Amino acid sequence: MTVPRLFISRMFETLFRRWWLFLLPVVLLGALGVVSVLGSGTRYRSTGVVLVNTDTLLSRLNVANPGGSNFGGDNAATYTSRQVNTLLQTDGFLDTVIANAGLQESLDSGAITRAEIRSSLGAQAGGDELVGFAASTKNPELSFRLASSAITSYKQWQVDNAQSDSVAAVQSLEDTIEQQKQLIRDAQSTGADPTTVATLRAKLLEYQASLDDAKQFGSTTSSDIDQRLRTVDEPQMPTAPESGKLKDIQTVLMYVVLGAIVGGAALVVMTVMDRSVRYGEEIESRQHLPVLASIPESPSALTPRLA
Repeated sequence: MTVPRLFISRMFETLFRRWWLFLLPVVLLGALGVVSVLGSGTRYRSTGVVLVNTDTLLSRLNVANPGGSNFGGDNAATYTSRQVNTLLQTDGFLDTVIANAGLQESLDSGAITRAEIRSSLGAQAGGDELVGFAASTKNPELSFRLASSAITSYKQWQVDNAQSDSVAAVQSLEDTIEQQKQLIRDAQSTGADPTTVATLRAKLLEYQASLDDAKQFGSTTSSDIDQRLRTVDEPQMPTAPESGKLKDIQTVLMYVVLGAIVGGAALVVMTVMDRSVRYGEEIESRQHLPVLASIPESPSALTPRLA
């Protein structure tokens, strides 16, 4: 236990002798945090809230599962918000948001970039069925347009996705029906048992009923999704900047803590690299020699002498 105590004593002695050297990283990184906060500027947030219907999105849109078995136990809002945030990382979906917000010309001219738009948008779950679509930029109108466009674009994506599934299902069922009709014709031409033919006809009726359902779903997809993804709070034009004082304080504190870590690491390294002998116990531990006596420093040597 002697060595750790000596190490701590030497570390504190090094700290008190050169305290300004270890305080410097804290001051510099703290100042960097303040500059970072001041450079972020004033931002305006616009948020819209969408209600996700858990009773029907599982079977129709594959967005929510009341039982949670298909989504690792997530509820409708959590899964939907994650899906939106994932889509925002793709250029295809982001381009749809840009087009619906009327920002294509600004993007083409370089006034705004995809990275800026992507970083300003996000979705967050609020409870089991509510999803907030938020946009935070330095321009209140831009925030409003992006939040509104994100909701519209997500609904449009769901419509396109569902219609694409419907078209694929219709094509597959039509091919299956033709194959089933051919089986019936072959069975009749070979004089198959009437029971076999009846079974084939019953299966054909099932396929035709499924085809009718697929066609009906494809024709009503847009209105159906509007009902199942219902906007309960439309995005509003922000009239005041968002309150970010707490976030700013957290940012500055993060830089200060980082500076303290750097200063502490430097203190430990300097203490380890300092090979000087300051205590009698260090002679005993290093040289394995007993210290018989020590001469204390004279108090008069600690005070400056007068000329």
